Amino acid sequence: MRESREESGRQAEFVQESLAMVRQAKPVVTALVRQPDRADILPRATELCHRLFEAIKKACTALQLPHLAAPAEAMEYLLDLARSGIVELTPAHISLLAEAIAFMEQALPTVLAEQNDTRLAASAGELAGAILRSVHAGPTATEEEPGTSPMEPEMQAAFLEETDALLEAAEQEFVLWDFIAVDPQRVAELCRLLGRLRKNFAFLSRQNLERLAAALESTLNRFAGGEFFQTEYPERIFIRSIDAMRTAMANSTIAGGDYLP
Repeated sequence: MRESREESGRQAEFVQESLAMVRQAKPVVTALVRQPDRADILPRATELCHRLFEAIKKACTALQLPHLAAPAEAMEYLLDLARSGIVELTPAHISLLAEAIAFMEQALPTVLAEQNDTRLAASAGELAGAILRSVHAGPTATEEEPGTSPMEPEMQAAFLEETDALLEAAEQEFVLWDFIAVDPQRVAELCRLLGRLRKNFAFLSRQNLERLAAALESTLNRFAGGEFFQTEYPERIFIRSIDAMRTAMANSTIAGGDYLP
């Protein structure tokens, strides 16, 4: 009973803090929708909303609210790409940003009232899918079927460059496991890196690599949740998997496909 009250208290605190951030971001996003070419508004909206959706995603993971987390994670990903200069925010992206803000404003009180996010499953999934499809579609594909537009060479090159950097960062983290204590923050960062890799592989149409990244991410999430590894040196398996990804990416650049060695 006490644990249930503590859980309700954490949810209430999460909803109150998130709604405060939503209300702070909403007028900035509204101004951006009205004037999408305003260079002074765009960076502020991007930073405010990135912090908002990143915070919601992290809290939803801790509070076991997977449906609410889905559009937050998708929008965080889009805004992260925009902040990195990989994706240029278009009016379609900005419209989805406004929709995501409105969704959170309505969904958060629902979570508080019902103590779960089950009722949000369909609408949250639909919004998350629309956001992720918009990243792949690019600025010239809004009139086409989702996901059918080929990726621009410049965007593909940016994705490949970022993917290589993510692989390098993940490998370095796993190497450190031999020398330092593994704390929850480092595991969470590795989960984030593997999640980014999984999404990049999906957008690059590297299905085998996407599945491998998803498997590694799932294993780390279970470890973060209290499960134990079934081997004495799990970092060695992770490092071999990262090396296999890097080799497969190099081979696919030359010959196409993503066959794992």
